[in-house]
Amino acid sequence: MEGNMKRLTGGLIMVALVSLLVTNSACAPRPTPTVTPKTIPSDLVIDYSWGACHADWGSYHLVINSKGEASFEKSQNLDEFFSQQSQFSLTEEELLRIYQEITSNNFFALDDEYRNPEVIDGECHLLIITAEGKEHAVSVSNRRIEAFDKITETITEILGGKIPDWEAFTPFEECVEAFSFEDYYEKAGIEEAGFPFEPEWMSEFLEPVPIPVRTNFPEVEIYNIPLERAGGDVYTNLIIKSGNLYCVLTDSNTEKLFAPIQKEEAIDYLIFREVTLGITEYQRQCDTVLTKEDYERISERGEYFCEKPVPEPEKRITTVQETKDGFLINWVYYTFFGERAGFYEHKVEIGYDAKIQYLEAADKPFIDCGPGAIF
Repeated sequence: MEGNMKRLTGGLIMVALVSLLVTNSACAPRPTPTVTPKTIPSDLVIDYSWGACHADWGSYHLVINSKGEASFEKSQNLDEFFSQQSQFSLTEEELLRIYQEITSNNFFALDDEYRNPEVIDGECHLLIITAEGKEHAVSVSNRRIEAFDKITETITEILGGKIPDWEAFTPFEECVEAFSFEDYYEKAGIEEAGFPFEPEWMSEFLEPVPIPVRTNFPEVEIYNIPLERAGGDVYTNLIIKSGNLYCVLTDSNTEKLFAPIQKEEAIDYLIFREVTLGITEYQRQCDTVLTKEDYERISERGEYFCEKPVPEPEKRITTVQETKDGFLINWVYYTFFGERAGFYEHKVEIGYDAKIQYLEAADKPFIDCGPGAIF
């Protein structure tokens, strides 16, 4: 009996050890090579493709051989097909640096695929390395894999030294490539993304809100990213999303989206720029007066309304007239924000090129409705 128990116990221990070894072989981190290569393999080929998983939105393809000869192509197929090709050479030191990253991050031991099933489209990468008689391909979709990222970041850093504007598919400025808003926040950083306050002033990010508007680029989406300050005040950050590029909605980018301005669009464009895209609540509360009936509508709004009846002759409305370089708009609006609630009138010039210039900005209402709301 005792002998049987010993054999049984020994068998269980052996089974446990085998099970442990099998489990650990699948889960344990793979060993990282300790030898740093000093030479470049004669058969080295680096083939790297990346960009939007939905390829029409834009993708990049880079091939480098063992002599450092490189070919790079970026392509996009939205309204029309776009492709740009470049050739350049890497120094032996640059190519060796990439190969050392490949070996130190044990590329040939990485899994074939890393995918985030919760993200549709997004950002995809495919890296194929041939070296010393071996070939291995690794595909990464909407994931951060440290070893893989170290290799590809080195590649794109060296690429940036050869072709500084390699990322640009659009005419927009201040863009960051990302596969989600969360990824954009992380990559851009709060200050780089254009937020107006230091991080300690913020309590949270709110959900991005799409702004429906027709532009010169049908594939582009504009988002308002509300930013809540400590204390509850909400400010906004405006972003252009073009495929996997997230760009700050600067004045220059806005002009590219809308120019040239037509007369029938001029007032709507002014309202979009100065009210819809207003960074503060003060701007977003401006109610443009387009007809005399708007005075009655505004008086019935129920909050900070104008109790004082407005005589018919004093009812000014927003007008537009064409000039040599664009349009002159007498912009009439009501607001209850500021020191005085009431109806204001500004003279604004909008160029055909979508640039906006204030010629006269009233600091007092022409119809005063009493004290305003100051926060």
